[in-house]
Amino acid sequence: MIRRFVEFSIDKPLLNHILLTFILLMSIFAYINIPKEIFPPMAMDKVYITGGYSGTSADVLDKMVVKTIEDDLQNIDELEVIESTIKNGFFSISVDIKPGSENITVLNDVKDVVSGVRKDLPADMAEPIAKLKTHAFPLVLIALAGDEDKNELLEKAEELKSQLSQFKDLSDITIRGDADDELVIRLNEQKIKAYDLQSTLVVSALRNMSSIFPVGTIKEKGSHLYISTYNGEKNKQAIEDTVISVGGLRIRVGDIADVSFELSDESEVSHYNGQRNVSVNVTKSEKGNAIALVKEIRELLKENQKKNPHLKYEIYTDTSV
Repeated sequence: MIRRFVEFSIDKPLLNHILLTFILLMSIFAYINIPKEIFPPMAMDKVYITGGYSGTSADVLDKMVVKTIEDDLQNIDELEVIESTIKNGFFSISVDIKPGSENITVLNDVKDVVSGVRKDLPADMAEPIAKLKTHAFPLVLIALAGDEDKNELLEKAEELKSQLSQFKDLSDITIRGDADDELVIRLNEQKIKAYDLQSTLVVSALRNMSSIFPVGTIKEKGSHLYISTYNGEKNKQAIEDTVISVGGLRIRVGDIADVSFELSDESEVSHYNGQRNVSVNVTKSEKGNAIALVKEIRELLKENQKKNPHLKYEIYTDTSV
């Protein structure tokens, strides 16, 4: 059998060349089109619900929406474990689907639950989003590091995020260590005592400054009692000149408190080679070519490095290698 095959190959050299050329072309085509990734995305038997309301404390979010959704989800037989994570202004609920259930059908049931809760939420609060959870590993993790103010690092990270969003095959770009501007009103206890006012009445009056519920979260650090909020007036002078009524006395906010706009509390702090940094986490779509995408990202980082020589743009996690 082998002898006949060898004789046929010797007698038909042109056919051999055509066959080898075809195999070569198919190999090139397969290399170009096959997905190149170390950990391919995959569907998981989970439903993921996310939502939020700027300025809301975790306790308020729990009572206002999360507890209601959790109770209603208990009535869906195809669901098992329900896990919730609540932070100030944001919440997420992860729900396991029982094996053998139809994921799309379960997802539609969960969406019906979320829609039912919507009528009881504030008018300016967006409806929570329910979707099937996918497991995708990041493409690259980029560090923006430098001995600069965090505001500048965040500004450059947002700029980089905007540039990366132009790449069509990237699915998600998030900034680790991000923070929002908050209005911070620190009450001056000595001035409050000088006006013979009660701190609790002052705090209550400050809550009423915003027409949007809720105004924010009350925090206490050391001898300072202050309110941080995303809502309301964005001008420092306007806040100081606002007149509030406390125990029948009308008084300017600036006369009893120090007003400033600051970054919200950091949930994580990181350094890169001894320098403070902000990270940009980049994931790709299922069809994206990891090798080609990372090459483009590296070229973009080189351009940004030339524009901002005082900062470092480095990739310290790369799944395309």
